[in-house]
Amino acid sequence: MWQYLLNYDFGLLNFLLGLFDIDKVNFLSYDRAIVTTTVVVLTISLGGPIVILSAALGGIPVSYYEAAELDGASFWRKHIRITLPMMKPTILFVAVTSTIGAFQLFAIILLFTAGGPNYATTTILLLLYQEAFVNGDYGRANAMAVILSIIIVIIAWLQFKFLRTDIEY
Repeated sequence: MWQYLLNYDFGLLNFLLGLFDIDKVNFLSYDRAIVTTTVVVLTISLGGPIVILSAALGGIPVSYYEAAELDGASFWRKHIRITLPMMKPTILFVAVTSTIGAFQLFAIILLFTAGGPNYATTTILLLLYQEAFVNGDYGRANAMAVILSIIIVIIAWLQFKFLRTDIEY
């Protein structure tokens, strides 16, 4: 669908630009490919975290806000002292899973641009795939996978260290 929307010759976005007498835009050119793929990835991957965070926000008891309002807490004070601490475990979960998902970005890039033009959208996992299945260097790809796993574990550990909290309801 995205390739149809962004195609230079017959894409819907270029058709709409033509209706307003604006020149066609090559959304997948070297200088625009990373921005275009970022927009596509964000539109695809933000739905889940928004639903999870909305559910967590709805799970905070209204009585906490009412009690804070009776105590004279301002709008910002309520959100800093109630909303943020109550949402911290959910924020941790979303941060860790989104980070892991960002490192595993592969299929969209492979289908969309195959890492091009001129390696503008090449990700770590796509490079690993090319080493293993295009170049046939399985040992190097295995080493890259181990290093990638270590990097993901370190980042997840840091997120747990800084976002972890013990909440008693």
